[in-house]
Amino acid sequence: MGLLRCFQTSNEADVSWTASRATKPDSGTRPPTPDWASTSPFAPNVPNEAFTSMTRPSPNYRIYHNLWFHNMKWYAFLPADEADDPSIEDGLSPNAVVIRMPITDLRNYTRQLRMSYVSGNSALLDLTFQAYPSHLGHWLELMVPLYSVLREGDWAHYCKGSSADLDHVVTPNVAEYYSSWAAKAFLVTLKPTRDNGNKVDQIDYGDLMGVDKLSWILFENVLVLQDRYTHPQRKVGFIGPEHGDLWRYDGCDRWVSSTFVPSFWSQESGQAFRRMAYEAAPWDIPEPWTPGSPPPKREYMTLLLNADDEPNVYNRVELTELIHELAEEFGLKGRVISLTNEAPFVSHLETVANSAVLVARHSSLLASTVFMPPGSSEVVVDCSMMSELLHASIHRLHVTR
Repeated sequence: MGLLRCFQTSNEADVSWTASRATKPDSGTRPPTPDWASTSPFAPNVPNEAFTSMTRPSPNYRIYHNLWFHNMKWYAFLPADEADDPSIEDGLSPNAVVIRMPITDLRNYTRQLRMSYVSGNSALLDLTFQAYPSHLGHWLELMVPLYSVLREGDWAHYCKGSSADLDHVVTPNVAEYYSSWAAKAFLVTLKPTRDNGNKVDQIDYGDLMGVDKLSWILFENVLVLQDRYTHPQRKVGFIGPEHGDLWRYDGCDRWVSSTFVPSFWSQESGQAFRRMAYEAAPWDIPEPWTPGSPPPKREYMTLLLNADDEPNVYNRVELTELIHELAEEFGLKGRVISLTNEAPFVSHLETVANSAVLVARHSSLLASTVFMPPGSSEVVVDCSMMSELLHASIHRLHVTR
């Protein structure tokens, strides 16, 4: 099983997500039961009465009970006369649906299956765009709602069984590759459950692909966070405007909500998330700031560039000169920082932590602005934005921040 060391260790300077078993086993040697599951049922009535049900306690999340996994697909076992149960949401995650299985005699049906079990509570985290596993923004849109649920939600109250905390994180389309940024950010995300002394295991793509193709695995509880992708069957392409706005960026067609944005449930959660990120780096925790008062003194006006961007900012020289000119005007130092998504987490954090003003074009690097210190300002520019407009924007921020 891919055990995420960052889920369990808070004082490592550089956290790696290297899985203990990242390669897919040869099909001829796959054990009937993977080492991250059990042959023992998690309840006396399992599997004889293990029909699937779903609870939605909040618009922000839902919980599937007795969710079945087989051959990289997820199934709901339902009584034959209740196969259309509307309480079961078919759209499981951005890249998966729940397949309904109407069953007349569950006891006899399951007797024919090669089965194993995952007890306790699992969170399903499906990276939206599988072609962009290094995109920090798509990682962040998973982490922010999960952190809020773990810190503020009473989700465990709606789970069945004896576990009252998070036991597993299932990442069905991620294996082997993990950036320093994602590892540290997940360390922070799982802090609420780790503070309870709980160890969280990862079940990743390699683990799921390693399951014998004739085997079925029954998950006791699966926590699914609400996302912004709106088509009920998680379909892509041109379906119809009734399913929301069409997301056409990155070459991906997906229907997204124009109103729902993954966010912290409260300002306190956002502040706690930022504080723990500084502790995990480690880096000095920024001073508090009261809006309307002068912000704490910081050293730089930073132009942040993504080293992986193609094409990059076409007027980079002119923009750099402008940054230095404005920085001097406001008593700051101008600097240009170029980062990649794979850069060490502490490099991303230092960039925002020491910036009074951060100027950047839209890119996944802006995920780190969630860690910007109180009283700092961010200016996001389009690569075609004229220098005069940027100049005016920074002046306006300096007056109003």
